[in-house]
Formats: sequence, C-alpha cells, structure tokens
Amino acid sequence: MSDKYPTDARKLRSSEHLCNEDLIGEEFTWTMKEAAEGEGPVAVEMIPEPPHYINKAPANCLHFKETTKRLVLGAGRTKVLQLLYGNKLKDWVGKRITLYRDPNVRVKGKKTGGIKLKPPTEGTSK
Repeated sequence: MSDKYPTDARKLRSSEHLCNEDLIGEEFTWTMKEAAEGEGPVAVEMIPEPPHYINKAPANCLHFKETTKRLVLGAGRTKVLQLLYGNKLKDWVGKRITLYRDPNVRVKGKKTGGIKLKPPTEGTSK
C-alpha cells in the first residue's frame, strides 16, 4: 500500500481551538492563562426557513500557558470551572485544570466524543 495518504486523518485538521481529537489517548494538565469573551468560533444554527442559518454570538475561550490552542467554554465546562475556582475569571488565572477526551459525549443525540475537565491530580506535569 502506498504512503500517499497520511495514516491519521486527524492530522489533516488544523484549528486554533482544541478539539476532542487533540486529546485521544492522553490527558493534559495545563495552567490557565486567561479567559476571554467572544474569541471562539461563531456558532451557526440551521433553521428551516430562509436564510437557513443564524449566527450566534462568538463563544468564550480559555487560554493556557502550555499551548497556543484555545478551549471553547460552553456552559458545562464553565460550570466545572466555577465549581472548582469560583465565579471570577481573574481567580482562574494561574490555576491548573486537567483536560481529557470522553468518547461518550453526545451532540444532538449522536456520539461524537468531547473534551471534559476535571481537577488536576497531584504530581501531574503533562
């Protein structure tokens, strides 16, 4: 078989935002550098009547010291961070959080996998 094609289709995807494919088989514990409003991709929702889509507000994002990729903060991830570190974004800066892929996450009923957050375990340096 020819080596004409990459062995892993995930390598074809280039994004400035973290996606669940970035975390397959690994957990990362990173230091939060900044939470920024409106830096994520603009969500597009399909609707049945013209113009067939509406643009929603850009998503909020979390920046890390260890990577240039940003994590889009939906309601679930924001709630986890609030429970761990409080409601003030400035209190999140310098704190560490572990990101991992959960293959059982569903989007609109379809199993897609997704990024979840949890408190870091002691001694985690990755």
